[in-house]
Amino acid sequence: MRIHYLILSLILFCNALSSQQFIDLAKLEYRVSPNNEVLDSTNTGFNIAYADASALVPLKVDSANYLLAGFAHSTLVLDGDVFQSNTLQIGWQHAWNEAWKSTFLLLPKSSAQRGKLSQDDFQFGGLLIVSKTKSPTFQWKFGAYVNGDKFGPLTVPIFGFKWQASSTFQIDATLPLGATIRKTLNDRLHAGIVYSGRKYSYNADDAYLEVGENNVWGFADVYVTRSLVLNLRAGHSVLRDYQFFKKADLVDVSFGSFELGDNRSPLTGSLSQGY
Repeated sequence: MRIHYLILSLILFCNALSSQQFIDLAKLEYRVSPNNEVLDSTNTGFNIAYADASALVPLKVDSANYLLAGFAHSTLVLDGDVFQSNTLQIGWQHAWNEAWKSTFLLLPKSSAQRGKLSQDDFQFGGLLIVSKTKSPTFQWKFGAYVNGDKFGPLTVPIFGFKWQASSTFQIDATLPLGATIRKTLNDRLHAGIVYSGRKYSYNADDAYLEVGENNVWGFADVYVTRSLVLNLRAGHSVLRDYQFFKKADLVDVSFGSFELGDNRSPLTGSLSQGY
């Protein structure tokens, strides 16, 4: 079964932040994947749609410190069911010296079926990224993302680098969360390949929804203005799944790609993969 991923993003860039670990000041995104199937099921195909809006505002405290404040909202429509997530972003970025920099974000959020907000819907997480600039063209990155998901504690070690191989070619990897290979074609058009990996959860009626997404896309960035970018993507899912579990069915700890103490039995079948 072929599955076509289409993504439209409208990104506002803040040029003053080009040297920071954050780039997007504001972002709007819409993604659709039509005609999906649950394996070993006779149900007809269904669509998956995802919409996201986020903003992160850095407030300069002094030459070495930024206070970060932001908010993100996402809506997932899965076979007619609507799930929503709202995340508050509060953090700090500190430059220890010319080489070392750290960014820390607290990420409290609610994730549940729309219109059914309760105390079980709230989760609390955090993100830490430390970078070391080795040269004007190369930077190391490492850190961790943690969250109290509905399936159990999620801990994702992060390792990556940013390499400006030439004035027109760049590789930026923050694994396993994502990686981008970018080629500058001209002042108005960039193109390349992007990988994105995510694992998250929503509270539901007598259950929870666990989402595992790994996607590889080809993309084009069209610079409408210097600060306004239209991002177009199309790609393929890799080991993607959306599954429901009983609320009491938990793992000891999840590292994203694998779990310890996972003896769960999903309430739904695996989702088909494809384009």
